[in-house]
Amino acid sequence: MAIRFCLLTAVFAAWVPVGLAEMPQRVNDELVSAYRTDLVGPEVWTGRARGPGHTSMKGTAESYWAGEVPFELIDKPKPGLSGLLHVVHEVSGLTNALVPLLKEGSVPVSLVPIRNRWTPAGMTTYYRGCPTGLSETEGCHIGATVVKERKAILTNNTFVAELTIKNAGSVPRHYTLKLKTTGGLPRVGDPARAWTFNTCSMNRQVERVVYVCTKGTFGGNSVELEIPAHGEATVRYALAFSPASAAEATARGDDALAASDPFAANSRAFDDWYAANVPRLETPNPDLRRMYYYRWFVVKRGTHMARNIIPDHEYPRRTIYESPNGGWYNCVIGLPVPVQIAETRWQRDPSAVRDHALNWCESVKGYRGYIQFTGHAMADLVKNHPSRDFVSAVYPEVKKYAVETTQGSADLPVQESSWPVGAEYQPNFYQFTDPPFDYRHDRGFGPKQGFSIARLVRLDTAVYMIGDLLGAARLASILGKADEAAALKAKAEAYLDIIRTRHWDAKLGLFLAADPETYRLADTSACYDSFAPYLWGLVTEPEYLRAFEKFTDRAWFWDDFPATTCAKSCPMYNGANGIVTPPAATPDKPVAKGCCWNGPMWHYANGFYAASFGQAARVKADLRSKWVEFFDAWSESHWTYGDRTVPRASEHFRPEDGARCGFAWDYFHSAWLNPFYLYRCGIAVSDDLRTLSFEPFADEDFRLARVPVAGREYTFEQHMRASGGRELVVSLCESDGTERVLAKGGGAVRVAIQPQEVPFAFVPPSTGRGIPKPPAQESPKVTVSFENGRENPRVLLEDRDPISSGDAMAPRFTFWPHRGTEEWIVQELPAVRQVSAVSVYWFDDEGRGSTRVPASWSVEIRTASGDWRTVPCDTPVAKDRPCVATFASPVETGAVRLRLRLRKGHSAGLLSLGVVP
Repeated sequence: MAIRFCLLTAVFAAWVPVGLAEMPQRVNDELVSAYRTDLVGPEVWTGRARGPGHTSMKGTAESYWAGEVPFELIDKPKPGLSGLLHVVHEVSGLTNALVPLLKEGSVPVSLVPIRNRWTPAGMTTYYRGCPTGLSETEGCHIGATVVKERKAILTNNTFVAELTIKNAGSVPRHYTLKLKTTGGLPRVGDPARAWTFNTCSMNRQVERVVYVCTKGTFGGNSVELEIPAHGEATVRYALAFSPASAAEATARGDDALAASDPFAANSRAFDDWYAANVPRLETPNPDLRRMYYYRWFVVKRGTHMARNIIPDHEYPRRTIYESPNGGWYNCVIGLPVPVQIAETRWQRDPSAVRDHALNWCESVKGYRGYIQFTGHAMADLVKNHPSRDFVSAVYPEVKKYAVETTQGSADLPVQESSWPVGAEYQPNFYQFTDPPFDYRHDRGFGPKQGFSIARLVRLDTAVYMIGDLLGAARLASILGKADEAAALKAKAEAYLDIIRTRHWDAKLGLFLAADPETYRLADTSACYDSFAPYLWGLVTEPEYLRAFEKFTDRAWFWDDFPATTCAKSCPMYNGANGIVTPPAATPDKPVAKGCCWNGPMWHYANGFYAASFGQAARVKADLRSKWVEFFDAWSESHWTYGDRTVPRASEHFRPEDGARCGFAWDYFHSAWLNPFYLYRCGIAVSDDLRTLSFEPFADEDFRLARVPVAGREYTFEQHMRASGGRELVVSLCESDGTERVLAKGGGAVRVAIQPQEVPFAFVPPSTGRGIPKPPAQESPKVTVSFENGRENPRVLLEDRDPISSGDAMAPRFTFWPHRGTEEWIVQELPAVRQVSAVSVYWFDDEGRGSTRVPASWSVEIRTASGDWRTVPCDTPVAKDRPCVATFASPVETGAVRLRLRLRKGHSAGLLSLGVVP
């Protein structure tokens, strides 16, 4: 039997872009979904803290294979303010804060969700009433009650909901609607009051007080409704949050109840944010359009002004968090900070990303942790929004961080282990352990089992250091500091030359990490950092571009979703998010790890790949189609289970089938928009901001309007001709809204441009841009002989009681990487006063790192003449307890100095420091 195919008809139509004035921007409607059930507000939102089944599967392998949880186990819609409540990035611990309870007569009604419409600005759900005692299947068929619920969290952090109760039966019915509050919130009808909750902030309990107001359109916490046959009644209620006062909370609640349609207004506000901040994309590709606007939604929901809800929050300005769920960290994480700056530099209003950058410069909680290239990201930010005043504000810290990261050495930095919780994202550490590829040679396991700690010269660490030096050099050039720029650039070039000469494996055609003792290359455990030297166009020679033959080879890194974190040839590779290397783990009995990237697709790494591969494709044009294929595969991984409504950015996925390894959050740990603009759309500006290039990698029609470049806005269009080839158009957006065509061309367009300063006014950290922080009482200050740029000595002044000297998660200050040196710490007192003792709690990570209690220490006080005088006293050196140096008699001083002599071969650090009156 022959099988035949017949094309009955085919219609082809050229895509014609619609004018912006004819096509209103309704992004909220673009991002509609049936299955999402979280509510999103500026500083208050709901959601789940962990993945499906986390409670019942905690500590089991199943909890780490959450990507295989069936689609139907995603949370169903529930009435009211349901789910876990988040305040700023803190998890309040409050679940189902405000829940409506419905009775038909005296019989409770279970509301079964039938239809759901989620958007970023709110949610509408239809429920069918299921009388108690019947199964959902029976009850939904015979139930005569239908409830339509609309709810949202408004722009002022007020939750508002509206229930329309419909009597779908043929006889009148009596209903009782009651609202139940939990977690110490006031009952409906009660006056607004302060709500106090404790939250864990980097292992530190912090009490938070927020004024809340809970009220509805009825006087008490219940209302009686008589609804005729086929009739309906609508009830609205609100829960308002205010950091200022009970009166303001009440006023916010009243406004939400009195508004004619707060839900439509919230949708308009969402769309207005896009119109004001986001370059507009027109494309005939609906998936690409939704991905584009979704990734901007990740930017929007990740940006918070913490003091709008918690006046004394540690962050004085707007900040960007990497996920909606605070989890254990409850603060910014340093690793994605430069990624977030790279992503949001394309925002038309740069004030939020500038705040993020200034927070980093002030080294507030979490910003300097992990490896990062924030200095380079700031230099790129200036390409979009140039400002000499902004450069003047950030340059000193960018330069300081870049220089201190080099540790004053001519060699590339050495890193011990990956980080405390396991074999994480650098399995090439373990090629050099004994036995090799044994994950127990890690900070989390070695001390317990007598294993040495893995050490490595990592390429990502080294390249980020180079990037920061080059970023500092570019900023120095803007300020006219030619000598400093040349010195910073020369230092970067020297390190890059080491990578070229010592880290290139000509046989494999890859850059590789190395053992710091023998400098043997990690030739059997190539990792994602093999492609770090291509970032920012650092390495462009044809010989080195051979590495992308490995990258696009399915036997090495390439996969369907789309590229693996480490090479599949690595013995530690495991696509299911585990560790499989003997003797401690085997392929038959893998060790499950909730935070492990020894093979899965990690969003951070794929953003990294998009940047490095994109730079290579700019040089080698035949790689561009492969780059687009890679970028589309990465984009595909955002569509959870293949659903085509709203994408979700999770942390990491299984590369073979796209199953997520953990719950899908809107995870801001990667840059998708930045490579979209730079490579897919081919927009680039020269370092001197004088030349604009437009050379897209993608062969498709699109129009991008009002893209901020060099202080002005441009529109970019690509039209694919039916006869072949393309037409490119670059237009300047004038202040009156018109567009003036600057250039047209075929394969590439180059335009000479004039940069324009984007105004910047520095706002001191004591006020920020939200609710002003109350004036603080004068407090002590700490200065030290050396700062490594990652730890702030001010943490020593926080009042805390450490668990032990080895508390790896406690905030601390160390003199790392200084070893065996003499160091000092000065605590300036608010005023001259009598001091009787000094208390120190030493940090010591024996078994995990190289920090120990010091060999010895002494105490000095500053005299009235300004000299330093040693105070005779015993200065104990011990672990796991406060070490108190008690003076023979009280002394009067305005400052105390500790002098430390570090042990040979070891650093030293402190968890707390106190001066006893």
